[in-house]
Amino acid sequence: MNDCSHDSLTYTSSLLRRWTSAAGATPQPVRQLLAAIADRHAAQLADVFYSTMLSDPEAERFLTQDLVAKRLTHAIRHWIRTLFSSWEPESIPPVIEQQHTLGSVHARIGVRICLVLYAAGILKSALRDILRTADTADSLRIEAWTTAAALIDHAVEAISAHYESATEQGSRDDEAYRIYTATIDPSLERQRQRAAIMDWENAFLRAIMIGSAEEPLGVIGASPFGLWVYHKATAIFDRSDDLRSIFAALRRIDDELLPACQREMDGASVSELRRLIRQVAGEVERVKYLLDAMFERLLHVESGRDALTKLLNRRFLPAILGREIKLCEEQGKSFSVLLIDIDHFKKINDTHGHPAGDNVLCQIGERLSSAVRMGDFVFRYGGEEFLVLCTQTEERQALLTAERIRALIAGEPFDLGNGGMADVTVSIGVSSHDGHPDYQQHVARADQALYRAKNEGRNRVIVA
Repeated sequence: MNDCSHDSLTYTSSLLRRWTSAAGATPQPVRQLLAAIADRHAAQLADVFYSTMLSDPEAERFLTQDLVAKRLTHAIRHWIRTLFSSWEPESIPPVIEQQHTLGSVHARIGVRICLVLYAAGILKSALRDILRTADTADSLRIEAWTTAAALIDHAVEAISAHYESATEQGSRDDEAYRIYTATIDPSLERQRQRAAIMDWENAFLRAIMIGSAEEPLGVIGASPFGLWVYHKATAIFDRSDDLRSIFAALRRIDDELLPACQREMDGASVSELRRLIRQVAGEVERVKYLLDAMFERLLHVESGRDALTKLLNRRFLPAILGREIKLCEEQGKSFSVLLIDIDHFKKINDTHGHPAGDNVLCQIGERLSSAVRMGDFVFRYGGEEFLVLCTQTEERQALLTAERIRALIAGEPFDLGNGGMADVTVSIGVSSHDGHPDYQQHVARADQALYRAKNEGRNRVIVA
């Protein structure tokens, strides 16, 4: 059993105990009042609920008037009646299981949990308005409202718990598929897809030359290349801006240019047909260019390596820092973050040129890698900034490591690659794990220390 499943079972057991205890302590008059309201006002509650939800832009993405009328109104009426009539211990586990199913469905279709909380608030408000008009004692109405709100909160807890586990499972599945897609040979795949585009383009030109208006032109979206783009490229490139531009180009070819070509194939205007063919060719060339750019990045950035320094890039920083935080919680082993910035790097670029600056960045990466242990991580954090994650390292050890790095970089001039040499120094901010579960807090504290180091004269180490 994985950790996620174990945590989910533990939480469900806790919720079951609390829900059963609260239900058992609910007086009979309160049970009867809520059951009666649910039976008598379920339709009214459903109408208020969906009229409010349908007017919300976030909810509007998932709801239609037809869907609400045919399926969802009946479902929420049943949900309300079940929630306010399940008081005995044996009736509560099925109710919790029902909420788990709702959580899984919401996760699958992408309903955000904040929308679930908003929906719960709508129901609470509607119930409060109904209870205000109930012909019963004030004390009973107040206790019924408190109980109803608690039941809705329990249901939302169960939905949220399973929503989280379903989302995590979905993320693991997505990542597993991305890892699978990462096993492709990018160079070979690029060649295959360029060949597929050219095959479609040749077929298009052949159809224009020897076909007729009665023979439909083959759409690129249904070609082998189009199917690859829509069904596999999204996993490899994670819907990048370039991929969205390719989608737009394919849609323009299929929805605008091909129908126009079809109309002109037996027409009198040869010049117009040629103009349209040139537009199709232009879109195809654009797709080829975008495809090359995406694969070029895949060869470097998507591998998790910075293209220039060959160090880790920031892509894996959240996962690696998150893992270290979890190890600290489980094993009590600390870690430290060193955020390193090259002093006056802009001056190097301005004086000696960007190729010289690139040489300095590469040599900084080499010296950092030589200064840390096998179990540490070195990242190109961005621009002239680097990040070193020192595993199993307390603050005192981290300070010694940072000082060694500072001295190593300042101790020997850098080869600029143009026959020149330059002295380079760095400023370093150090942050050691303080128990905070958010990895960004550790980076932010190191960044604050780095800011102080630069303000206090550079070429120094400051501990957060």
